[in-house]
Amino acid sequence: MRERRYIVVPSRLAEKDLGRLSAPDADKAMRALLALEDEPLRGKPLKGALAPARRIDFGLSGGWYRAAYVLDAETDSIVVFMVGPRGGFYEEATRRRQALRRG
Repeated sequence: MRERRYIVVPSRLAEKDLGRLSAPDADKAMRALLALEDEPLRGKPLKGALAPARRIDFGLSGGWYRAAYVLDAETDSIVVFMVGPRGGFYEEATRRRQALRRG
């Protein structure tokens, strides 16, 4: 029996988030996201309007950042819908998650 393998898929907005980072920070963020392919449940579960999304934290040159994602079992993908600094993260992530549900 093969172990389920997921693939990280950044949303359009998450790609823009990554594009705003310096090249070294964007690379470091992508390495943190790609590590989810082997361990998708590594992130902490989010609650309320963000459930069943999860988040991971990682340090960049500008401080601590978070990424929010959902697992899509139908496509074996990890959909990253936000990457950003910890300040104000949950408010924007909630808006994006609601838009993701509608789309």
